[in-house]
Amino acid sequence: MWDGRCGRVAGNAIGAASSAKLALELRNNTTLQSLNLSTNKIKDDGAGWIADALALNHCLLELNLERNLVGPDGSERLGAALVQNSTLQTLNMSRASLTLRAVLPWRERG
Repeated sequence: MWDGRCGRVAGNAIGAASSAKLALELRNNTTLQSLNLSTNKIKDDGAGWIADALALNHCLLELNLERNLVGPDGSERLGAALVQNSTLQTLNMSRASLTLRAVLPWRERG
């Protein structure tokens, strides 16, 4: 469901191919402020594509990746992207495989 500023595509079995398409859209996003991608099938490669988009996106304020299949590699790429993105305020990574290397960039960002 999209209402211009909020997108909710939770529980839609989004995997690698859909993650790549979504990331392309996020790169050019100028209106979407909240995106709920919880309870999908996003793995490290999908998280990586989303991370690349976050590095360029300066509109999204909230991203929910809870209950996906993101492992340490995807988490680390998301952490590195947040060093370049000062706009995102909330990132929900509940039930993800986080490593210290993934969390440090988030912590250092303040």
